[in-house]
Amino acid sequence: MDWPYRFKGDQTCFQKETKDGKQVNHGEYRQYDQDKNIVLEGMFLNGKKHGVWVEKDAKGNPVLEKTFKKGVEIGSKIYQNHNPARITK
Repeated sequence: MDWPYRFKGDQTCFQKETKDGKQVNHGEYRQYDQDKNIVLEGMFLNGKKHGVWVEKDAKGNPVLEKTFKKGVEIGSKIYQNHNPARITK
């Protein structure tokens, strides 16, 4: 399941250098809309999505939640009226 749409705005993420000298995302990730609201947040582990990632509406309510383990999606929830409506995987 893909994220339903792309956001226009800024993003922040910590990075680290791998043994071979590459910079990869590692740690907290946040993406903001043009009004500086957090619309997507999650964690990277050595360049791969890891843990719970949450997409939010402009009011900060969850819209979609995905769970990853070392880059592999292992579950997701779609929210309707601020409640999980469907759980997959």
